[in-house]
Amino acid sequence: MARKNRTMLFLLVIFLIVTACGKDEEPDTDLMAEKAIEMQQPVQPDSAISVDEPVIQEELKEPLADSSPDPSEISAWFDKNGIYTLQLSSWKTRTYAQRDKKRFYEAGLDCRIEPFVPENSDRTWYRVRLGSFRTRKAAREFAEKYVQDLLEEPAWIDYK
Repeated sequence: MARKNRTMLFLLVIFLIVTACGKDEEPDTDLMAEKAIEMQQPVQPDSAISVDEPVIQEELKEPLADSSPDPSEISAWFDKNGIYTLQLSSWKTRTYAQRDKKRFYEAGLDCRIEPFVPENSDRTWYRVRLGSFRTRKAAREFAEKYVQDLLEEPAWIDYK
């Protein structure tokens, strides 16, 4: 009896699907015409500068200070016997990790890339890490002072 009910229910569902999708329905030509016109119009970002508008450059009254931190000031924070490090990013490819490392290097921070394979995984992640700190507090203070403006999210403080 249950098998008969399942068969009837299955046939009913198929019937509803077939009849709900009518062949005689006309496509909405007005909507299609609107979409075609919309797709033909060029997209202009809000920040686009018109060719007709002159570009005005301000003269700097004072030269810009080098925003890179002093290497000796940075090295004073590090402790070669420290157990904490800052993880700035982690990538599935070495290429992305190297791109990030270069970005941090240009900002005056000499990072390293550490390959890592998580447990129960065969995928290697490439961690971009910086420094060696004796305390978690020192790592956090360093990150707030030198790193935070370069990241979208807070730096991860981890064991070395």
